[in-house]
Amino acid sequence: MATPNLNDGIAALWMYPGDIMVEDRPLVRILAHEMSHSLDYLALQQFGFPFSDTAIWRDSYDLDRAVPSDYSRTNFAEDFAESGIVGVYDKVVPGGIKSIEPKWPAIFHQYTTYQGYLGDNILPGGQCRNRIANSETVPKGGSDDAAIRIGPKPNVTFTDPNIKVVKIDSELLGLTFVHPEDH
Repeated sequence: MATPNLNDGIAALWMYPGDIMVEDRPLVRILAHEMSHSLDYLALQQFGFPFSDTAIWRDSYDLDRAVPSDYSRTNFAEDFAESGIVGVYDKVVPGGIKSIEPKWPAIFHQYTTYQGYLGDNILPGGQCRNRIANSETVPKGGSDDAAIRIGPKPNVTFTDPNIKVVKIDSELLGLTFVHPEDH
C-alpha cells in the first residue's frame, strides 16, 4: 500500500497479516526491513510463529557479540528485520557485507540464520508460494450503484496448486506495530 505525501513521519510500516505501507520512495533498506517482518511471520511458520520468537533465532542471537543496529535491540522481531537488511545485502551485492563492514563477524550468526532459513526467498525474482488468501475485491467508485455499472468482480482465487494459503491468526488482526521512535 503506498501513501504518498502523508508526511506523518513514517517511512514504512508493516502490519499483520502482511501488509506493508510505504511513504513516497522509501529506501531499499527500509523495504528489506519491512519485508523481513512479513517473512518472519509468514514464511517460516513450520519452525514457529513468528520465527524471531523461536529458540533457533534466539540461539543465533546469543552466539553473536553485536546486533546489526541500535534498533535491533528493541526486540527479537526488530532484530530479525534488521538482520534481514544485512542478509539481503550480503546476498545481492557483490562482495557482500564483508566489503563494507570489517566487524561483520560480530553479527554473523544472525544474518546467516536469516539467509539459511529463507534461502532463495530473499533473492530478487522468484514467486511467492506462501500467501494469505486474497481479500474481497473492491470496485472502483464509492457506491453500490457504481459497482453495478462497472460489472462483475474479477475472480481472484488462487489457481496455482503450489501456493499454500496461510491462515490468519485472528488475535493479531488489526494489531499495529509502532516504531519505538514514535514514543
